[in-house]
Amino acid sequence: MCDACEATLFNIHWVCQKCGFVVCLDCYKAKERKSSRDKELYAWMKCVKGQPHDHKHLMPTQIIPGSDLLDAMHTLREKYGIKSHCHCTNKQNIQVGNFSPMNGVSQVLQNVLNHSNKISLCMPESQQQSAPQKPESNGSSSPGSDVSTDSKLAPPESQSPLHWLADLAEQKAREEKKENKEFALEKQIKEEREQDDPDSPNSRTSPPVSQNNEQGSTLRDLLTTTAGKLRVGSTDAGIAFAPVYSMGTPSGKSGRTMPNILDDIIASVVENKIPPNKASKINVKSEFKEEPKESRKSATDANNRSYSDIPHSWICEKHILWLKDYKNINNWKLFKECWKYGQPAVVSGVHKKMNISLWKADSISLDFGDHQADLLNCKDSIISNANVKEFWDGFEEVSKRQKTKSGETVVLKLKDCPSGEDFKTMMPARYEDLLKSLPLPEYCNPEGRFNLASHLPGFFVRPDLGPRLCSAYGVAAAKDHDIGTTNLHVEVSDVVNILVYVGIAKGNGILSKAGILKKFEEEDLDDILRKRLKDSSEIPGALWHIYAGKDVDKIREFLQKISKEQGLEVLPEHDPIRDQSWYVNRKLRQRLLEEYGVKTCTLVQFLGDAIVLPAGALHQVQNFHSCIQVTEDFVSPEHLVQSFHLTQELRLLKEEINYDDKLQVKNILYHAVKEMVRALKIHEDEVEAMEEN
Repeated sequence: MCDACEATLFNIHWVCQKCGFVVCLDCYKAKERKSSRDKELYAWMKCVKGQPHDHKHLMPTQIIPGSDLLDAMHTLREKYGIKSHCHCTNKQNIQVGNFSPMNGVSQVLQNVLNHSNKISLCMPESQQQSAPQKPESNGSSSPGSDVSTDSKLAPPESQSPLHWLADLAEQKAREEKKENKEFALEKQIKEEREQDDPDSPNSRTSPPVSQNNEQGSTLRDLLTTTAGKLRVGSTDAGIAFAPVYSMGTPSGKSGRTMPNILDDIIASVVENKIPPNKASKINVKSEFKEEPKESRKSATDANNRSYSDIPHSWICEKHILWLKDYKNINNWKLFKECWKYGQPAVVSGVHKKMNISLWKADSISLDFGDHQADLLNCKDSIISNANVKEFWDGFEEVSKRQKTKSGETVVLKLKDCPSGEDFKTMMPARYEDLLKSLPLPEYCNPEGRFNLASHLPGFFVRPDLGPRLCSAYGVAAAKDHDIGTTNLHVEVSDVVNILVYVGIAKGNGILSKAGILKKFEEEDLDDILRKRLKDSSEIPGALWHIYAGKDVDKIREFLQKISKEQGLEVLPEHDPIRDQSWYVNRKLRQRLLEEYGVKTCTLVQFLGDAIVLPAGALHQVQNFHSCIQVTEDFVSPEHLVQSFHLTQELRLLKEEINYDDKLQVKNILYHAVKEMVRALKIHEDEVEAMEEN
């Protein structure tokens, strides 16, 4: 566990060799940025004798070496016949380390050199070529001895193995370039012959050849192939760092020792792993790829045939699954098929399983009316602290609502109050009622088998996944119908939102039932939703607009464009989606479609509807009537990648407080995999016991 943020489990991390202080890669980067806010958030404890820790003197450490995890994964998949989705061609390639290069050493070294004013590689080209050849001819000579002969050409700080590593990388790149040029035709002919001969073993087992020569070899490859040269008599070339760290500079006078230099190298690798300016492009796009219409149509048709026993339909051109029977125990099977494509879902009638009297506004006001809470003005986003009873008094009585100086009725929102452990402590009866009523419990329940968060050990501080109570007035009584009760934002985790109560306000200035239906019908609604609106047994509460994660960049660009048109200041680091500062009204949605080709999935949430959204999905909500909604987050295997990238992106933002504390994606992943391995081990032991008997 990281000693700084206390939120991250890790394999590769940084360690103080004196006191054993450990930090994760994110905290290391935060310290390296030297942001005042980072220092405040990630305070580092002192070393021995009260000395502060210098991140430059920490040692990179890897708990599980090399490809052990990949080897174990492929072994288990082969043993139990589990389908593989990775890019490895077969197990043999994993064992021999045939991976495509990820971090070019040449680029890494160049970044280190550009970053440090103390390192200068000014050796002439002829001597650069000869430097790495000396240790090859004499295995007992250290690389430092070669560098020391050129002390007149470089300042003392450059007399280090980094000099030798850089020359080796340059020479290796030149040799590979020359070799590829000479044998390009021969390789092409050989590959064509292997492809033509399906029985050839090389056609199945030969590793893929990287076509990107500019990347060079990986840092791990370079260190493992040269570890024997860096230490006299070394035979353990499989451990990249151990032989290197046992050495210092040969002269003992240089200020830059081997650990300092490798710190710079690996810090550069880490720093370039996820560029901050590209984080938003990495996350949401990675999974939410739009399927061709023909493919999507054939998939939904196949699901209709395979799951004919599950009452369901499709909304928004078959982008959203509607499960009509909340009681059907097989709902999760059809949901799982759609969920892997990042498709949202709606489950109707959930309120029928709940004790609805617990969720009425009067009941909640009676139990918690004396509490203080923050109220959000949905129009201007101003937050004020007030007695909760004032909010609930105006929930269905317009005359008791707050008004502006101009006499306009204010649309207030009581957001996420209570939430998480507070919800469980303050509302135990409602908490139990919610748990037994959650739709798709295999996913949405905190202990659901497909909810990876359920695998966290009991001694862990649980991530804040809810439930949360979200209550807000409707816009039916407001003059401005272009404001949202929840502005456009992206979900970091998977979430289910249940509409448990709809309060139809009474008083002057509100729309009639016919007027509200007309407002709904002005939207671009699916025929199924229009039919539900005309059903007298259905009570509409909120209007949802959902966008595919792949459109996040287009929407961000569009909102920045609108901001400039309205004369608003647009800062380079400003993200209108992260700030949740926009509700995209009907005119803007039309422009978004015409100018950027971004379609909106429009939903009407009726009483008892549970809307399930995947991590990375963008959405906004507008309550027409006053609504009480309960949300519960969960972490599914299908969208863990999105959650990981989104939390990493949030952590890179200076204004975000340590987001890993809220979701703990790495902890969840680690313990979920550990639990799976344990289950497979138990199964293996049981099979062996049966065979022995």
